[in-house]
Amino acid sequence: MKNIIYHIGSNKLTNEIFIVNETVSSTHAQLFVNENNQFVIIDLLSKFGTLVNDHKISSPVILSNTDIISIGSIKFKHFDLAQAIMKYDAVNSNTNKKSIQLISTLNNKSISRNRKKRVGFISIAILSFVMLTFGASIVVDQKTKENLFQKIAKVDGLLFEKGNHNSESSKPLIKIIKKQRTDVIYDFSCLETKEDIGSNKAIYNFGELTRNVQSSVLKDVPITISDEKADGDNLYREFKKQYRFITSGNEINKLNQIKLDLVSRLAKPRGITYEMHYIDDPLVNVLTSGGHIFFFKGMFDMCKSNSEIAAVIAHEIAHNELGHLTLALKKQKKSRDYGILGDIFLGVERVFTVSFNQKQETEADFFGMDLVYPTDNNTCDAINLWQRMSELEGEFNMAENFFRSHPYSKNRGYCIANHLDKNYNQRCKN
Repeated sequence: MKNIIYHIGSNKLTNEIFIVNETVSSTHAQLFVNENNQFVIIDLLSKFGTLVNDHKISSPVILSNTDIISIGSIKFKHFDLAQAIMKYDAVNSNTNKKSIQLISTLNNKSISRNRKKRVGFISIAILSFVMLTFGASIVVDQKTKENLFQKIAKVDGLLFEKGNHNSESSKPLIKIIKKQRTDVIYDFSCLETKEDIGSNKAIYNFGELTRNVQSSVLKDVPITISDEKADGDNLYREFKKQYRFITSGNEINKLNQIKLDLVSRLAKPRGITYEMHYIDDPLVNVLTSGGHIFFFKGMFDMCKSNSEIAAVIAHEIAHNELGHLTLALKKQKKSRDYGILGDIFLGVERVFTVSFNQKQETEADFFGMDLVYPTDNNTCDAINLWQRMSELEGEFNMAENFFRSHPYSKNRGYCIANHLDKNYNQRCKN
């Protein structure tokens, strides 16, 4: 079952099948073939949605040969999908991955009635060929078949009836993608370590007071998701001038796959579209703005497992979902009213309040763990990552702590362990 999972979107570099249309999201939908050789389509939180027979889908749908599928504003036949898959498999059988454009045959009004009949006959032949191809690949020993089936079900969150997976009665029941929990408790007392004699407590108390006052003063300054995206777009343009972006290969594909899995776990998404950027630079850093996630190669090399990468990406998603960037954008917008004086004040304010972000960073760690927990990743790996990161830092220094934007890595690992223990009864060995 080679290439059983296909991603559909407007980005040629990150999808097996691409569509050229402004209503199609970067990664819009996922298509795969189940054990019964049926096409199953899943919308990946796209902006304009995926429809089957004019009904917007919110969970996976098994397609029939007569279904009309709308991806964004473009409608496709089942045949169109089958043809794209066939072309993709043919082109990529002996070469590096090359995406295939999905073309709709519904808009071709010049097809005559006789030609339509021929197209129908050809579509049946092609579909039969595709199904036989997939079917032939399934003829393996039972153990391999079971392992492969379980892997597909696990990745895509499908529940199947018990019994022989080859039987006609073994059909997908419902799509269940486990979502993050929303009943967890965030306990920030974990950062008050024995090395500290009150600096963290003072930082959090003053930070909360400052944020509350600023939020009250700036409550009438409107910030939308579009404003956040525009800020991220500006940062993207600046980074494109400074760095080389890696746009193809196994590493960026891995980052995108992990991102898609995590986004699908959001319990109450704000509606942000996430874009992953892989920067060829040894800096050990990851940052986000307006849905853009900038993952530096130095951090990729620092991570020893997919689970560690997932923890980092989930942390950045958390900043966007928790609205951590909103207050900063409000301050930027308000400072423009005062010209150069506003810029000077904002610069000074950032220096003296940078440590107030530490609580938000910890909150993003907690939210990130809630996002990683329902996936197949090992949440305890995040603790291993922060333990290694702590080796790059010095010992705890109270004076330095007042000017740090992030908590000490050692403390972050301890807080994550405490969070998993209290909320998930999961005790990590370290």
